[in-house]
Amino acid sequence: MPFLQNFDSLVCEDTRLIRRNSTTPVLGRYNGDLVNEESVCFAKRIQQRAGNDPETRVRWAFQTALGQRPRQMRFPN
Repeated sequence: MPFLQNFDSLVCEDTRLIRRNSTTPVLGRYNGDLVNEESVCFAKRIQQRAGNDPETRVRWAFQTALGQRPRQMRFPN
C-alpha cells in the first residue's frame, strides 16, 4: 500500500523485524520511551486484574483502553 507511506505507516507486504523511527511528529510520539514504559505498566495491570484466562484479559484490556465493552462482532466466541 504505497499511499500509506505518506503517513509513515507500516508497509503490509514487507516483513520488518524492527520499525524505523518515525519522521512524522505525530507518529513519532508512539516510538518514545513513555509509550514503551506505559505499555509495560498496562500489561502488568492486565495480569493483576484480569487473571490468567486469555479471553478475560482481552476483554478487560479492551474495555479499559477504549472505555467500552467489545461487541460480539469484534470478539466472536
